[in-house]
Amino acid sequence: MKNLLRLLGALALMLYSVHLLADDMNFIA
Repeated sequence: MKNLLRLLGALALMLYSVHLLADDMNFIA
């Protein structure tokens, strides 16, 4: 269960960072 939670957290963090990166690109463009 703890491994699943850690995997979910890592996935959420990755999606969040990608979202921020996309926002930065849109802001620059």
